[in-house]
Amino acid sequence: MNLKQIFFLALLLSIFTGSLQAEKWTIGMSLAGMSGTSQDDSLNNQLENSGLNATASSPGSIRLIWQLFASYHFSSEWSAELAYLDLGKAETSFTGTAVDIDTFLNSAQEIHPQTAQGFVLSANHFFAIDHDTRLKLRAGMYSWAADYTLQGDTASRSVKQSGTDISFGASIVFGRCYKTGTLSYISFEQTTVDETDFPLLGFGFGYCFR
Repeated sequence: MNLKQIFFLALLLSIFTGSLQAEKWTIGMSLAGMSGTSQDDSLNNQLENSGLNATASSPGSIRLIWQLFASYHFSSEWSAELAYLDLGKAETSFTGTAVDIDTFLNSAQEIHPQTAQGFVLSANHFFAIDHDTRLKLRAGMYSWAADYTLQGDTASRSVKQSGTDISFGASIVFGRCYKTGTLSYISFEQTTVDETDFPLLGFGFGYCFR
C-alpha cells in the first residue's frame, strides 16, 4: 500500500465515522496463503489460445495475501465493511522456445492479471452458532488495480489494468465485542480479478471499540 492509498483510506474512514457511533466499529487484519501455482491455469490458457508452444509456471512457495479492514455494525446481524486487499507478489516464469514466449508477450492483446491491490466494500450478515461464536457471510465489490511485469528471454510485458469485480466469503467469528473487545476469524474468501478467481483460506483478528 503506498502513501496515497493509505491517505485515501484514512480520509474515507474519518468522513464515514464522523456521524457514527464509535462503539459500533471493529477494525482488524487478516492473512491468507495461496500456492504460487494456483494462478498458472489462467495464463496457460491464454498461451494455448494464442497458439504458442510455451508454459507458464510460478514458484511453489506460498504467496502471502493480506488485508486491513474496518466495519460498522448497524445491528447484531448486519454490518458494512471497507477493506484494503493486497493479493500478493506475482512471479511467473516461462518454458518453451524463446521466440514463442516473446511473441506472446509482445502480441497478446490482453493478459489477465495474476495479482492486484485495491479496496473492497462489502455487506456482512451474521448468524449465531452459540453464545460466543458466529457465522459471517460477506458479499461485496473489489475495486482493484494491477501493475507488474512478465519477463521472457528477450522481451517483457507490463500488466497495468484496473477494474471492479465481485468478492465474497464466509468466516467463523470467535468472541463477542461486549465481552472481550477482541475477535478472531477463520475464513474462506473468493475474489475475482478480470475473470481470474483467487480462492483464499486464512485467519484474522479484530478489535471492537466499546
